[in-house]
Amino acid sequence: MNKATSKSRQDDDQGYYNFRLQGIAYLNEAREVESGEGDFLACNLGVIVGKSGETKTRYLDCIVVGEKTQELVRCYAEDVEADKKVIINFVANDIDPVIFTYKQGEKKGQQGVSLRTRLFHIESVYVDGELAYKAPSKEEAAEEAPEPRQRARTGNSRGTTAPASTPNTKRGSTRGASQGTEKKPASGSRRF
Repeated sequence: MNKATSKSRQDDDQGYYNFRLQGIAYLNEAREVESGEGDFLACNLGVIVGKSGETKTRYLDCIVVGEKTQELVRCYAEDVEADKKVIINFVANDIDPVIFTYKQGEKKGQQGVSLRTRLFHIESVYVDGELAYKAPSKEEAAEEAPEPRQRARTGNSRGTTAPASTPNTKRGSTRGASQGTEKKPASGSRRF
C-alpha cells in the first residue's frame, strides 16, 4: 500500500473524505494575500486539458499550502514575472466554485464563476521546456535533496524535457505551476 492510499484510508476512518485534482498547468500570478483571516500565498493555475495539439486552458485560483509547495511557488514566481513558461505537475484539493461579478472590461456587471482550490503538492517544474525541479522519490527523500534552484543550476540529471503535449496556446494575462513532504494535508507521492 502506498503512502497516498494509506492516508486516504486513514482519512476515511476519521470520517473525512477528500476530492483531489491532479494535472499539468501553467503557474501564474503568485501573490501574497493579506486578509482578516490571516495572510496566505495564492496563485493562479492555467490547467492544460484536452488532446495534444487541441488543448484548452481552465483556470484555478489556488491557496498554496505546505512549506515545500510554498517555497516552490515563490521560487519560480520570478520566472513567471520574467515571462518564462513555467509548467508544473500538481495535486490540489478542496475545489470550490465561487460566483462573482466582473467589475471592469467587456463583461462588467456580468456574473462569472471562479474555481478555487488548495494547491498542496508540486511533483515537477519545467521552465521554458527544461526540467527545473523534480520531487524526490522515496529513496531520494531519505537523502538530503538539493534546493530547487540548486538542482536547476546543475542541469537536468534525469535527461527529461517538458511534457511532449505542451500546448501552443497563448496564456494571455494569466499564466499557469511538487514537493517531497507537506505538513497538511498529507500528499503522498503520486507520479503523473
